[in-house]
Amino acid sequence: MKASTEANNRGVEYGNQGQYGRAIREYEKALKLTPNDKSARRNLQLAKANKALNTGNIFFDRTDY
Repeated sequence: MKASTEANNRGVEYGNQGQYGRAIREYEKALKLTPNDKSARRNLQLAKANKALNTGNIFFDRTDY
């Protein structure tokens, strides 16, 4: 689970920097490791929406287990 958390947190950092493609890849990694991770799934949806809209106005949740 630690690797999943780290991937989610990297995704958060990329998302907050506007690097949505990189964020999406990290969230997908997290979900491969922990398919039921609600935070990674929500963050993936937000990153995809932000990428489609090309905005930076959506906040991401860090996962701290």
